[in-house]
Amino acid sequence: MQRESVGQAAVAGVRLRRINYALIAVSMLFFAGLMLILFRLSVDAKRMRGVSDQYIQCQQDAVLLEEASDFLTDESRYFVQNGEIQHAADYMHEIEVDRRRERIREDESRYELEEDVLYYLDRALGYSDELVQTEVYAMRLGASAWQVELAQLPNRIARIQLASRDSALPQAQQAETARQMLYDETYQQKKSEIHRLARKAMDVLINDAQKRQNEIEDHMTLLRRWQQVLLIAFVLVSPLTALIHTRLVLRPLSAGLESLEKGEAMPVAGVREMRSLAARYNEALAENNLRSAELSYSASHDPLTGLYNRAAYESALKAADKRSIAI
Repeated sequence: MQRESVGQAAVAGVRLRRINYALIAVSMLFFAGLMLILFRLSVDAKRMRGVSDQYIQCQQDAVLLEEASDFLTDESRYFVQNGEIQHAADYMHEIEVDRRRERIREDESRYELEEDVLYYLDRALGYSDELVQTEVYAMRLGASAWQVELAQLPNRIARIQLASRDSALPQAQQAETARQMLYDETYQQKKSEIHRLARKAMDVLINDAQKRQNEIEDHMTLLRRWQQVLLIAFVLVSPLTALIHTRLVLRPLSAGLESLEKGEAMPVAGVREMRSLAARYNEALAENNLRSAELSYSASHDPLTGLYNRAAYESALKAADKRSIAI
């Protein structure tokens, strides 16, 4: 019966190794959560920078589209008014270095642009291309009016073939026709459409950028809240670990040491290892006390009669007050 009770006491309780494994697992879980949140925050920060870069780049595209269109208009008008070759050269240089359409397409592949933004910019580019055709033809007609040699003109302008009705006009009328082409209502409407579509694209882009930035900021705010929760939980793991070890290991161990010093039975408490140790110690202590009692009885009693023997008589005689007794 004693062995059975000791075994039951030894089995009861939680193992210290399991507690340590559980605490390590919880700590690693919190740490992994914090690392995941930090990674997601870095991703959101990168997305935020991407949205800002996209906004800045597309804004520059829209502004450059308007500025380039105005520059081409000015140079073509200057040329048809005075016939100076430099204006034609500057015009063609701008055409050659300007890669607006390719640049916008590159931005489209690099960024997640709203379809409306691309639609407005594409339409503005279409009007710009139509104006270029008108401007180049007007400059070729102006060159004829000013009797500029074709060899002096840029190739794109020199290759233009004038319509028979325009080539047959007198020089003064050719100059006037060229100017009208660059100032008439159709031309002005296309210019206005370029500016309107560029600003429309900017409005859509601004709204889209603000919307996406707000979404990213909301997500980052949520991640920061979870980060704070995990940090608090991670900080609480240390005192929780200390509390568990104090209650399940240190306190039972301290109580057991006091019991050892007093020669008493150890309290069966704490983790399973401490319970098992205390139970086996108490079993050994009980057996030792029983054997000590049996040895003491055998040393002071006759095994046959059960009466005190000579050793018991001499011990009692030594302890007695001989002044008040007689045998």
